[in-house]
Amino acid sequence: MDFDVLIHQHLNWKSLVESLFDDDNCNILNPTTIAKDTDCDLGKWIHSLESDFLSSNEDFQQLEEVHKNFHLYAAKIILAYQSGNLDDAKKQLPLFNQSAENIVNLLQALKKFSSIRL
Repeated sequence: MDFDVLIHQHLNWKSLVESLFDDDNCNILNPTTIAKDTDCDLGKWIHSLESDFLSSNEDFQQLEEVHKNFHLYAAKIILAYQSGNLDDAKKQLPLFNQSAENIVNLLQALKKFSSIRL
């Protein structure tokens, strides 16, 4: 698994969600689809056999939960924004940003762990 690619992809998603407040492109985003943490490359990897060797790793276990929350926060932001509730959308941003930062940190830790293990 290329951890750097996964980090880059999630930072792109973070930027896309944050751009809702500058651009009006939120109508192309489906909150129901975005809430699914198993559809993106990271989610597919987390739930694949390829990641089984990490299943007992504490960072991996945290990543699974943080990644799920990342998608839920993104969906809540988009749904609130599409409903015209900009204040509620903005209230979700700190949690969303923290989960994005946690994902990057956990993926970096797993990258280091994987390179030592090999």
